[in-house]
Amino acid sequence: MDPAIASLAATAAAALVGAMTTDAWGRAKQGFARLVGRQPEHADSVEAELEQAREAVLTARAQGDAEAERVVREEWAARLAVVLDVDTAARTEAAAYGPGVQIGSQINIGPSQTGSGNIQIVG
Repeated sequence: MDPAIASLAATAAAALVGAMTTDAWGRAKQGFARLVGRQPEHADSVEAELEQAREAVLTARAQGDAEAERVVREEWAARLAVVLDVDTAARTEAAAYGPGVQIGSQINIGPSQTGSGNIQIVG
C-alpha cells in the first residue's frame, strides 16, 4: 500500500477517535460513514459500527485503557486505507479539500503542530 494513503488513513482515524468524545461526533460519524460506506446501502451499517467503536473508546477512556483505544484507531485506519487504496473517487474526494483531509463537507482533518490529528467544523 502507498505510504501516503496509509498515513492519510492513520491521521483520519486518529481524528475520528478523537471526535468520538466531542460534540463533533455526529458530523464526524456521518462523514466517515459516507466515505467508508461509499454506497448508500452500506452507510447505515457503517454508522452502527462507528457507534460500537465509540462505545469502546468511551469505555477505554473511562478505564484508562490506552491500548483498547489504540486498537479502535488502528481498525478504522485499516478500513479507511482499504477504501482509499482501491477507490480512486474516495481518494479524490478526500484530497480535493486542500492541505488537510476533509471527510464530508463539515469535517476537516489535518495534522496539528504536534503531529496528531485535529478536527475543525467548517460550516
